Amino acid sequence: MSLHKNLTKLLLVFVMGAVSTPVLALEGGDPGFYIGFGANRLTVDDSDIDDSDTTFSGRIGYMFNSVIGVEGRFIDLGEFEEDNAKLDVDGIAASLVLSVPIGFVDLYGKLGVIRVEGELELDTPFGSISEDGDGAEAFASLGVEFDTGTLNIFGEYSRIDNELDIDIDVITAGLKFEL
Repeated sequence: MSLHKNLTKLLLVFVMGAVSTPVLALEGGDPGFYIGFGANRLTVDDSDIDDSDTTFSGRIGYMFNSVIGVEGRFIDLGEFEEDNAKLDVDGIAASLVLSVPIGFVDLYGKLGVIRVEGELELDTPFGSISEDGDGAEAFASLGVEFDTGTLNIFGEYSRIDNELDIDIDVITAGLKFEL
């Protein structure tokens, strides 16, 4: 839980710096839509489950200027197996994006909500049991983007908070296309 608190503090410092930096004039920047695709390495760490999976994600967003934007994202949160149980989880997220452009590099942070949907299958001696569930969770991300023009390369770390106190970390590498 202390990593979550440290991530929140780091994101607050990041936000305060982005908002207070006079070089980042709100009327300038590169406004517009973008789409992106990424490969993810998702890790779940809990006393019952300690597993990882390689997944994919897609995103679409709009930058109002070089500092502030919004983003929607679909992310496959993985498939995990433990003994006789199988869990398949997906998420749809909405977030506020705050960016600090430094030359051809953009440092950014995101705060948002992710709607998580999962399906649990249990194999028992009496047959298979299937259960669906969903819920909304908070998440935060920190990333770096290399601005090469229309096609950009990004790397991002995300932490998904949840009521079960399970550590869910996602590392993403991908491409972003500015439209």
